[in-house]
Amino acid sequence: MATDIRLKESLPDITEALVATYTECSRINHLGHKPLPSREAIVDILADLLDILYPGYGRRQNLHTGNVEFHVGDVIDGLHDKLTQQIARAMRHENCQESDEADFEALAQQKAIELLKRLPDVRARLELDAQAAFEGDPAAKSFPEIIFCYPGVEAVTIYRIAHELLLLEVPLIRRKMTEHSHSKT
Repeated sequence: MATDIRLKESLPDITEALVATYTECSRINHLGHKPLPSREAIVDILADLLDILYPGYGRRQNLHTGNVEFHVGDVIDGLHDKLTQQIARAMRHENCQESDEADFEALAQQKAIELLKRLPDVRARLELDAQAAFEGDPAAKSFPEIIFCYPGVEAVTIYRIAHELLLLEVPLIRRKMTEHSHSKT
């Protein structure tokens, strides 16, 4: 805790000076009633996607044929809601010049459903990616080693998801996903 309380008396002046820059430097503000997608929600969405694309390797362990469908259904249901909200925010931001009458939630839900429908095909490509990583690394012992240990596999997975979002014309989220992946590798 500060020892000289008198120094805190300058805080209102500092606040006023900083807020004054919000008009002068307006290009680096995002003020108003149209929130951007949440960084934390995007990372959470990625974790959910990784959980269902690579079941048993992520947050949920002890999956088997008796419970995997329930687990995936539960994650898919949550992903639908999270994706719809974040895609709507991204689209609303991207189309801020359009009428406020646009139903971004309905458009976002369609895009979220379409992304989820594409996941089986993405998963098939990911198996080929894992096979290529296995065949390309003489030190690799198994597919589980590659999926569990190789950061490049996670990066490729995220890039494949981001590519699907690109095809669906979803702004911002795909960039945040790839930048998140880039920061980890």
